[in-house]
Amino acid sequence: MHFRSVWPHLRREIEHFFTIYKELEGKETKLDGWRGPAEARKLIMTSRQAYLNARASGSPQPEIG
Repeated sequence: MHFRSVWPHLRREIEHFFTIYKELEGKETKLDGWRGPAEARKLIMTSRQAYLNARASGSPQPEIG
């Protein structure tokens, strides 16, 4: 599913959620726009590899750029 197939109002609700969902923990979040499925898959694979690398080295949290 491409983000363009999601109703604009629902996209705004999703953006709002991801803007505020960490507030209670005193953390900030930043949105960097919407992208398509190919970019999502790439980010998931990059994040997964960062997690596996951090886990293998004993690091508590991987850094994702």
